[in-house]
Amino acid sequence: MKEKHSQIAGLIGFIVSGLFFIASGIKNADILTVLGSLAWIGACIIWLIPFFTHEGRTNEAELRGKSLPEEE
Repeated sequence: MKEKHSQIAGLIGFIVSGLFFIASGIKNADILTVLGSLAWIGACIIWLIPFFTHEGRTNEAELRGKSLPEEE
């Protein structure tokens, strides 16, 4: 598996674990757990953004010394 795919899979796993923590916080009426889990998921989503933007793909291609096909 490529490094990029491994990172994305790991971040999705972190998001899923954050959802379980939210469920636990709701069940136990623990607002700090819910808020912390929401912050965790938000940070993971922000971390994922470069993987799906054109700028992120361009930077990755530059690091590898490749060029991307021109957009039409």
